[in-house]
Amino acid sequence: MKTQSQLQKAVAYWEANKADLLRDHSGKNALISNGELSGIYNDFVDAYKIGLDKFGEGQFLVKTIEAKSIDLGFIGMSLANSQALSAS
Repeated sequence: MKTQSQLQKAVAYWEANKADLLRDHSGKNALISNGELSGIYNDFVDAYKIGLDKFGEGQFLVKTIEAKSIDLGFIGMSLANSQALSAS
């Protein structure tokens, strides 16, 4: 069986804990390594530098804790217009 990469472990941690992180630390930056939360930081660059020092390049993830909505922009407008035209 193939072992998970550091990135896969970090993403799995993020997905499993996203709701709690959003509730408790929205707008901050999570430093995740080896499938565990290593720290919460106000500044993305600080979190990145600390990750480099503690874990080395490619061994961690810094994720800004925010809920993003999907902006469909022109595609959304095109879909709405095509639906309106087909209804007439």
